[in-house]
Amino acid sequence: MPALGLKRKLSFAFAVLVLGLLISLLLVIENRYRTSIEAQVEKRGTTIAEHLAAVSRNSLMTYNWTALAQDVKNVSRDADVLYAIILQLDGKLAAHSEHSAVRSEFLPPDPVNQKAIESHRTLTQYVPRGLGGPGDYYDVAAPIFAPDEQKWGTVRVGLSLQDMRAEIRTTRLWIVLVGGIGGVLSLLAVTWLAGRIAAPIQDLTEGTQAIARGELQHVIPVRTQDEIAVLARNFNHMTSEVGKHRTALEKTNRELDQKVNELSVMANYNATILASMTSGLMTLDLDGLFEAMNETAETILGVRLSTLKGCHYSQLVSADSLFGQVIERALQSQAPINVPQLEFIRFDGLAVPLRLRTAMRHDQGQTFGLLVIFEDLSPVQELERRLRHADRLATVGQVTAGLAHEIKNPLTSVRAFVQLVRQKHNDAKFIEQFDRIVLHEVDRINSIIEELLA
Repeated sequence: MPALGLKRKLSFAFAVLVLGLLISLLLVIENRYRTSIEAQVEKRGTTIAEHLAAVSRNSLMTYNWTALAQDVKNVSRDADVLYAIILQLDGKLAAHSEHSAVRSEFLPPDPVNQKAIESHRTLTQYVPRGLGGPGDYYDVAAPIFAPDEQKWGTVRVGLSLQDMRAEIRTTRLWIVLVGGIGGVLSLLAVTWLAGRIAAPIQDLTEGTQAIARGELQHVIPVRTQDEIAVLARNFNHMTSEVGKHRTALEKTNRELDQKVNELSVMANYNATILASMTSGLMTLDLDGLFEAMNETAETILGVRLSTLKGCHYSQLVSADSLFGQVIERALQSQAPINVPQLEFIRFDGLAVPLRLRTAMRHDQGQTFGLLVIFEDLSPVQELERRLRHADRLATVGQVTAGLAHEIKNPLTSVRAFVQLVRQKHNDAKFIEQFDRIVLHEVDRINSIIEELLA
């Protein structure tokens, strides 16, 4: 079931209220008119009965039946008078109208008759059916008193209510007709009033929906000069201010996006620099907790940042190691420290020689962390070892060249004498020189070899 709009709700509420008030008013008017008509009819019956009692008193006291009959006849001429009866003190009929249904000397002993006879004041009783024929009527009884206030009889007049009922029906018809016209006019007025009330609120609703869609340029029309108009003007002012702030925020967002892009480029640049660094870099806060570490540092130290981030540096290095002492001293003194060489023992037991230096991290004159930069000296030491080995090989080469030269000279002499020994083996002088020179050169070679081996 679709939800009712504000105008329909107001129209329905006002219509129920107005129709309720109108119906209540019509019921009150109808009740008052009906009561007034009934009171008039009752008063007329009372007047007729009391008048008949007054004019028939002397005739009743003098037993002038003819005069009594004439008085009754005069009263019963009215069309709404059903009957007129004059009773003596004992309830015996003294006179009655000709069209009365009474044909006996005494009236039937019913409650209406009994109350009428016993009453000492004018009494009006409503009778649904009775002596007057079909239909309801009023039975009005008026006592007849002698001059000494002694009761002599009773006058009873039956007054038909048909004319009263007809007048009441006519009155009701007019009331319903006027009420219907008033109801239609009221509904039209209620619809117009509900529209007048709901229109500014509907404008506010449409305005809020437009604002919710982001249409900050929407302006709510001001139709009246009441509180809703004040609300509409304030809402338009608020929307205008929101639009200005939105424009400023969009400008600020664009500037922030530009700054973020610049920072992103710078961050990527820094990340590229950190990734390409051959030195290890890690950052700690002033409490000694790990914040960041580049890949080179992870490779050198044999750990991953994900396992150490937020942990104390003592989880990586012991406090009594030189590495831990340097970090602790740097955090306490907040001064740069340079250590040419120290040894770091990794978790896998590998000893890594490092060159270490520290620096404090500053921003706008405030210290907020520690930078630890270190280099793996293993490649340098390996290069130095290779250089030393190359130097030794070069030295050995030089020694070998000199040795070859030193050995070659004696061997040349020995070779020359060996070549001549076949020709001059009978020459004693040659043999003497051979023995002396060859032995000398062989001893010389032997001493060179011994010196080399030593």
